[in-house]
Amino acid sequence: MLNMEKKVHLLVAKYHFNIAEEKNKNPNRSKLRGIFNVCSKSKVTAISGVLDPSQTNKEYEQETDEGKRTALMIVAAQNYFYSMINNIEAVLAEKKGEHSFNHENRMRKLFEDRTLLGGEITDLYAEVERNQRNKVTYRGENGEKYENIKRLARLLMKKNE
Repeated sequence: MLNMEKKVHLLVAKYHFNIAEEKNKNPNRSKLRGIFNVCSKSKVTAISGVLDPSQTNKEYEQETDEGKRTALMIVAAQNYFYSMINNIEAVLAEKKGEHSFNHENRMRKLFEDRTLLGGEITDLYAEVERNQRNKVTYRGENGEKYENIKRLARLLMKKNE
């Protein structure tokens, strides 16, 4: 069952990531690709990994209302964050046979074994989780905070390809 949990977490991460990429404000499009396999009633089917980059950003680029543009950025940030969480949970399921159940436990598990994701990703996750996510997703703040959320989501997607 743990293997299935990993697959489910990876699919959830991919779906959140795709939504984030659709709403993403940055015209630098992701070049991530991947094939995710999912078990469905004992048969394995391939599902495309990440959106075609040419299909991303259209909604943000066409929107002229600043309030709506901020809302699109917030939706993207929230989905990037939940993509991160599910990618981390997939790693925990695969490597430790565990689930974190909440943000505090997840952070503790990552710092107990920094080799799970590597130091750079663990440190960036700590900064995003502790100081940046809420400022972007609840206050609509922009800039480096948003870019860090997006960067971390992309690093984790690549790590789990």
